[in-house]
Amino acid sequence: MKEVVFYYDVVCPFAYMASRLIEGVARRNGAKIMWKPVLLGGLYKGTQAPQGAAGSAYDAMSGAKIKILGEDLTRTRLHFGITEGTAPSEHPIKTLNPMRLLAAAAHVNKEVCVPLTHKLFGAYWVQNKDVRESSVLQESASSVGWNVNVDEMISGVGKEKLLQNTQEALDRGSFGVPSFWVNDELFFGADHLHFVERALGNKSAAPARFHPTPSEPTKAKLTIYHDFSSPWSYIGSTQIPKLLSEVHPVSVEVEWVPIVVGALFQKIGTPVVPMQAISEAKRNYGRKDLLDWAECRGVEFQFTSTFPLRTILPLRVSLVNLDDRLRQTIYEAGWRYDRNIGDPKVLSSVLSEAGFDGEALIAATQDQQVKDQLRKNTERAIAAGLCGVPSYQVNDGSVVWGQDRLNIIADMLCGWEDHLKPTSSSKL
Repeated sequence: MKEVVFYYDVVCPFAYMASRLIEGVARRNGAKIMWKPVLLGGLYKGTQAPQGAAGSAYDAMSGAKIKILGEDLTRTRLHFGITEGTAPSEHPIKTLNPMRLLAAAAHVNKEVCVPLTHKLFGAYWVQNKDVRESSVLQESASSVGWNVNVDEMISGVGKEKLLQNTQEALDRGSFGVPSFWVNDELFFGADHLHFVERALGNKSAAPARFHPTPSEPTKAKLTIYHDFSSPWSYIGSTQIPKLLSEVHPVSVEVEWVPIVVGALFQKIGTPVVPMQAISEAKRNYGRKDLLDWAECRGVEFQFTSTFPLRTILPLRVSLVNLDDRLRQTIYEAGWRYDRNIGDPKVLSSVLSEAGFDGEALIAATQDQQVKDQLRKNTERAIAAGLCGVPSYQVNDGSVVWGQDRLNIIADMLCGWEDHLKPTSSSKL
């Protein structure tokens, strides 16, 4: 029988979401789940993550990124139809004891591991109980029919098994939760469950949409902030024609806003090359994730040999000529054909080969109005609260970061609303 190994820690909100969704994935694909409790702090320590074993992943992030990810958490949860789930006032806490208890349950009595997992996720994220307390753990175990001394389980077999589970996850490349192991392949994140389904044999699995297209024609506006330096922007750019087709009869006005993402990073306090500031395990997974998304989206992709690409010149060119074909010509040159689009001669050749007047376009980028427009676009992105590209706004609403959220963008264009309020910098 097909199998999914699910690594989780109750302290993580995205693991909570995954715990609510993973059983449906298994049922649809005729698979069984192996529930593997791990210690998130142990994964941080084992991968030498910037925030350290005792911290939140948000400790190493800029304020802008914390805000965007906080909104993304709420939006994603609501989009999945999970209406409850807020962080306790002390979040994040050290979950060593509850995770040891779950590790013991998974080893000693597998039948109670799943209901106990749901019980503790609910205690933490719905009831906001302190799951470190023995009384909470004892009551939770008893409520699912596991009549044991929880303290003995925690100090005994649970200690050993949690260490083993966490080390196994590390050995498989995990750097956080939720993580999934399918057919000797790692997937990370509740938003990657469609990749789990694809690995289980459903090659048509895709990010979920829940809101129907309207029966009558309507109008909407989609703003896309992008930079040719980002492979994620490239992958996202290839999907816009398909997106517009899928939301018909919504008539979408698309506004492309080229920005200098390096200047954005400097302003908000993010490393100019973020991949260089994360753990090796996360960096390795990021490379795999790019290839997974390219395959899923049906996009020809190869990582540039001149990373990071210098893109101020091509960004200015895209302001001189707003032709969609020109924009995609530049993107494909950089991320499909590995051409150095930051080199004026190379860029001129790329444009001319596509039927544009490369020399004239590059000459036009010296116009002060063009330079000023790129600067204004970047300032606009900073003011809007962006933390990276691609980022999207529907009808000038909340900022949605990442091409992996285009399913949500499609639903928003069709009328779904996230009803987000301004968020603070609280940790999740």
